[in-house]
Amino acid sequence: EPMVTLHHFTSPIWFARKGGWATRGSAHAFLPFVHRVVDQLGDLVGLWCTINEPNICAANGWVTGEFPPGRRGDVAGLYRVTSNLRKAHELSYSAIKRRWPDAQVGLSHHKLLFLPASEKRRDRWAARTAQMALDRWPVAPGVLRRIVESTSDYIGIAHYWGQMCAFDPGRPRDQFIRRFNVPGAPVTDMGMSADPSWIRLVLNELRRLGKPVYITENGLASVDDEWRRRYINEILSNVRLAIGDGVDVRGYFHWTNTDNFEWARGYAIRFGLIGVDRQTLERTIKPSGHHYGRIAAANSLSIVV
Repeated sequence: EPMVTLHHFTSPIWFARKGGWATRGSAHAFLPFVHRVVDQLGDLVGLWCTINEPNICAANGWVTGEFPPGRRGDVAGLYRVTSNLRKAHELSYSAIKRRWPDAQVGLSHHKLLFLPASEKRRDRWAARTAQMALDRWPVAPGVLRRIVESTSDYIGIAHYWGQMCAFDPGRPRDQFIRRFNVPGAPVTDMGMSADPSWIRLVLNELRRLGKPVYITENGLASVDDEWRRRYINEILSNVRLAIGDGVDVRGYFHWTNTDNFEWARGYAIRFGLIGVDRQTLERTIKPSGHHYGRIAAANSLSIVV
């Protein structure tokens, strides 16, 4: 069953030139597009994602400068963008539900797992603070609960990797937190450590919210396709374990079908189950793609070896 995402980082040039998501009224400017898509596809689609990874959209555009408009350290802009993306989600949710009351509507949240570097209280504080910064800040917990309870039929998460956190008094501009890859965990071509067992921890954390969960993105950035095949086996096995733990997981979307344009990284990163020759544009299914296809066709992990 397809899930349609209404906003995945890109915006029209006219919208960006007016200030994009940092401007007042941006959420209402988004609505005509929402209405058009819903009118065209509503009878074909039961699953809708309003905004993809609003926390990454806001942070990378107004804090790290990695995404357009390339601003760095603009905390005030971060607050405005986060607020407007929240409004856009709520307005989109209402618009879809008015037209198609039985549709399932939510958004996708980027969920990076932060682990304490030690059992020391200061390192546990560092990991907890980093997690809250990504998961909640600058949205107040009360507002977050309202979004989940009243304008989300499900919780969508994109999960790829994790980091360790240590308290570092020499890093005041980083909230006194030093982040680094987890020792012993393999590192992807994105430079981040990945462990398939972490998805179970992430899913169990979401169980308290009492909503169905869709894993809207998960995959491996690597040219090593055999690693990707093993990763698929292990990640799906851990999703199954989380379901056994009582997490209401409704679906899993692998990132991604074909080798994609990975935003600021361009075409250098390989996530795809299908390889793309950038000179001829020829598509070739990788062994991992055939393997994932067999799992999907059987709707079972019984063939995993």
